Amino acid sequence: MVVIAGGIGVALVIVFGPRTATAYEAKTWYNSRAAQTALALLLVVGGAKSALPVSGVLLGALSAPLICTDFAVHKLPTKWVYAMAIGVITGIACETPAFVGTFVIAAICTWTVMLLLRLTTGVGMGDVRLAPLTFGWAFVAGALIPALYVSAITAGAVALVILAIRKDPKVHIALGPYLVIGPVVAGVLANY
Repeated sequence: MVVIAGGIGVALVIVFGPRTATAYEAKTWYNSRAAQTALALLLVVGGAKSALPVSGVLLGALSAPLICTDFAVHKLPTKWVYAMAIGVITGIACETPAFVGTFVIAAICTWTVMLLLRLTTGVGMGDVRLAPLTFGWAFVAGALIPALYVSAITAGAVALVILAIRKDPKVHIALGPYLVIGPVVAGVLANY
């Protein structure tokens, strides 16, 4: 089941991922088909080692185009977020059907917090849509608190490096990649 889910996820990235990049005219090396496929494979391996392997694999594979596009143009394509939502919910329903309701409640709570952050800070609407999926999955995997820590620490460290390099206090960073990396890393660590 995990291999099939990973194969489907990576195949979707190979076929449709680069179209996401060209829609925003972001022609960079890290938004290419090769980069997206390599990142998808890396995240599939991480997701397969998590507490919820099928949904973790789908979360990892389908988030690769989101991460690459967010790094390139600071946008999270809504279609990919919805595709990832369908994949994650399907994966959770296949693994632990009793936890689908728990996932939905955790996602609604996360969405509410992110929406409040959107209204008070500079968090983008794509991040508001993405966070409920990743942190809802982390909650079901039993790794919500580590996921929050890993996301905050990695995003903060990158922000400090960018601030030190550019010396511009109004510089923007892409938050989406850290909203995915934190839960995937925490999901792997929760399994050990």
